[in-house]
Amino acid sequence: MLSPRTLASAAALLAATFLSARAANLTLATSYEGSSFFDGWKYNASAIDDTTQGNVHYLSQTAAEAAKLTYVNSAGNAIIKVDNTTDGANDSTFGRNTVKLLSTATISLGSLVVMEAVHLPYGCSVWGAFWTLDSEKNLDSGGEIDIFEGINDVTTNQYALHARSGCKQANSSSMPYTGNVISTDCNYEVNANQGCAFSDPRTTSYGAGFANAGGGAFAMLWDGEGIQQWFFPRDLIPSDLESSPDPSTWGDPVASWPTKGCNPDKYFNDHQLVIDITLCGSWAGEAAVFSKTCSGTCTDLVKIPSNYDNAYFEIKSIKTYTGATTDVSAALPAVRVGRGSVWAVVAGLAGVLGMW
Repeated sequence: MLSPRTLASAAALLAATFLSARAANLTLATSYEGSSFFDGWKYNASAIDDTTQGNVHYLSQTAAEAAKLTYVNSAGNAIIKVDNTTDGANDSTFGRNTVKLLSTATISLGSLVVMEAVHLPYGCSVWGAFWTLDSEKNLDSGGEIDIFEGINDVTTNQYALHARSGCKQANSSSMPYTGNVISTDCNYEVNANQGCAFSDPRTTSYGAGFANAGGGAFAMLWDGEGIQQWFFPRDLIPSDLESSPDPSTWGDPVASWPTKGCNPDKYFNDHQLVIDITLCGSWAGEAAVFSKTCSGTCTDLVKIPSNYDNAYFEIKSIKTYTGATTDVSAALPAVRVGRGSVWAVVAGLAGVLGMW
């Protein structure tokens, strides 16, 4: 029989080996930054927002660049913004010009996505997001992962999954989280497509708090263990994030969806990255939601250009990595020493090593 000390040592070894293995093979796949930031994106030009019913017009690349809604600033950061100069007071059907970008490259199971930003769009009627969506059909039936999503004058970020029926957020001792659970059913066909969502407890994750803190970095790991998301304020960005990211050293994520509740291979197809800013629409403009942080009527604000002085992204870089584990069958019930029970895992290790 193994002694308690031997068992503890074996558990620690297994946990360390497992966690490091998840990140050991991460390699840079795509990098969007600097003067070439916009080279890897398609402008989803559309006269209407037929996805979230916002009061906007999505411009083509030529029109957006001419209107200075997308450009790289003197700091080398990408600016993606809403028009804040046109007065719509005399137009009863006015929709404001903005931008929606879709990456030409795709990501899949085994990927890490990192966005480092200085500013995120905020303000009453504003609905900005950085997310991923099924690249073939562009529908939630192939999965959606919201990395950043903020509305109106809400002060914290929301992270969410949207998928077919059967995908749920489930607690697991191996994948703890620090965020606040909003909802656990990811099914896009119920609850007005709220998805299974978390809110970040930190006001540095969105709005003026994010900007005043110098921004920060969001990271999303999509691997065989599930989907996890982290946010790091500027002064807490891990030193490895720029070169050789290692999620096993980052501490608990703010949001976590373990494989046991939602198989990340079954419910999520290959995805493309999406960046967009809409106005009002089916969430930010819904009366009960809008009134929580803003006054008046959402659509009345769309006509006022100065209302959108903070409705912009300033992004230092977006990077994607591949090489994380894709084996969903290898999900373990406990991988962290001191969290939950590791005895069953240790017993399995001991059996493999011939200790018993």
